[in-house]
Amino acid sequence: MNKLDDVLISNDPAYKIEIYLDCGAYWKQVNPQLPATLHDIYLQYPNAVMLYVIVDGFMSGVIYRCGNYGDGEWQQYAVTQGMA
Repeated sequence: MNKLDDVLISNDPAYKIEIYLDCGAYWKQVNPQLPATLHDIYLQYPNAVMLYVIVDGFMSGVIYRCGNYGDGEWQQYAVTQGMA
């Protein structure tokens, strides 16, 4: 089990949650039942080549990616700060 598997993703008014499947030429947005851990999200889409979970807050955020280093392997892909 990956150390990020237990990260809980939940609906929170302070954060916008977006989850995408990488389908090669495009990304498909999906809406799994939340709250869910990253591992739970992976289990809902086990055949996806890559999964992206974007947690976007007003002044900070994080992007998680699954599938780049193997099936079910999550990584913290990016951290965002401030406003664009």
